[in-house]
Amino acid sequence: MRPIRVNADYDEVLAGRPPRALQVRAIECLAFWVQDAPVAVEGEYAEDYLIHVAHHSGRMPRPVRDRDAQNWWGQLTDLPLERRLNSKLWARNWWANHYRYEGGVAFDEASVLALLNPNGATLVKRDHGMSGRGHWVIPADEWEAQKARVLPWLADGVVVEPLYARTQDVSALWLPEENRFIYYRNQVDARFQWRGCRIEREGAPNFDVAQERALAPWREQLDLLARDVRSAGHLGPFSVDAFFYRGNDGELFMPCTEINARKTMGWVAYNLAKCLGQDGGCLELGTEGLALAPAGSAFPWVWRT
Repeated sequence: MRPIRVNADYDEVLAGRPPRALQVRAIECLAFWVQDAPVAVEGEYAEDYLIHVAHHSGRMPRPVRDRDAQNWWGQLTDLPLERRLNSKLWARNWWANHYRYEGGVAFDEASVLALLNPNGATLVKRDHGMSGRGHWVIPADEWEAQKARVLPWLADGVVVEPLYARTQDVSALWLPEENRFIYYRNQVDARFQWRGCRIEREGAPNFDVAQERALAPWREQLDLLARDVRSAGHLGPFSVDAFFYRGNDGELFMPCTEINARKTMGWVAYNLAKCLGQDGGCLELGTEGLALAPAGSAFPWVWRT
């Protein structure tokens, strides 16, 4: 069986930069739990940690030193296609044809100025960038002081939208082997960096009634998106990140912040739930729960029920 390589810093790789070793190290330990192939590793793993994984998962991890490994996180086999489908601009333009919401795409300073939120902060996002990198929060009347960070990226385009008061992050994950979407809730920090996600039991998504009403038309559009993504040539898993937020008319719904045409942490969480024989649970950074990472890891992943 050919080893896998966890090219975790996916957007950086798409942009032509080498993956950050710390990010790769953070994710490769999770791969031990959810797949059978050997894992081409960056570091060393103590025997007691490998036994810990085997005890709870039923499979003994096989870390190897092998450069002839296949990519696991994102395939990187058709870079133009993968860059397009993982583009925030592509996602924004696709959803703009199906939902009406604030903000837009800008390619020059005049367009940014027209989209800035005059009553509060504005969020500006470059086309590619994960874990909060490439996001700039511009307070009202501070464009001149902060525009130097944004201007170099305008030629590729940036997404400009109000800084919403988010109340709940949700994601839809397409599982090609099951021909369906599953849904999960995300935890993010103040910089919108992912910190965990909860997989809900089938048929019990645990959203309130108002949120369920908002999600019904979204799910219908997701089926159209899955058709378009498959028609473009991407046959693997992909996710759509979205969120609820407080607006002047109560709680509103943003249908897409980005599309991730690759395996995601939600995919890991779903497969962890199956691996551990549970129909729900939460993968997160923390100290309470089943330890998924080696002791002393900079990324202390745990599984909580």
